[in-house]
Amino acid sequence: MKKIHFTANKDTNYIFHMLSVAKCGYDNQYGDKYKSLYPNEDLTVLKKHEELITVCGGQHRGALYGILVCEPACAKLSAKDYYTDLLQKAMFGDIPHELGECSKIICEISHIMIKHYDSFINNIWENEQRKINEYIPLVQHLFEESDFTENAENMIGSRLPNHLFTATLVSSVENGAEAIDISK
Repeated sequence: MKKIHFTANKDTNYIFHMLSVAKCGYDNQYGDKYKSLYPNEDLTVLKKHEELITVCGGQHRGALYGILVCEPACAKLSAKDYYTDLLQKAMFGDIPHELGECSKIICEISHIMIKHYDSFINNIWENEQRKINEYIPLVQHLFEESDFTENAENMIGSRLPNHLFTATLVSSVENGAEAIDISK
């Protein structure tokens, strides 16, 4: 039974695309390929706050990683809408108390993420989505052929709580942390 399904999501990919082009947690050819499309001042803002918006192999979790990366990467709504809502909340002090001192940083990063969203969707996403979609059948076949889910469940002595687990593939995270904690 196919319990793991693979997909591509534009909003999830956008979040990690921006981290990659700013070399925040990722230093790879993907980021190099697209970096020239963005103003250096915007990438500098993201890079300046790298420690706050990245994770590193269990060694560190940035204080703003949850609100600025994980939540929008879950893609419950478009990343542009998420950052627009977050910007409004940060401007009016309606963010978690422990993040209040970071409201200026949240606003700066939200502005940048809103600013470049449409360009990513219109000029980059179609090509990246095609690459991911070409890869999905290969990965799906490997998982099914190896009985990965059943073997993993047997190994840990537990069953997936749902009959289907969806893994969103991201094309920009080479040489960095995998986006494994963006949703339940």
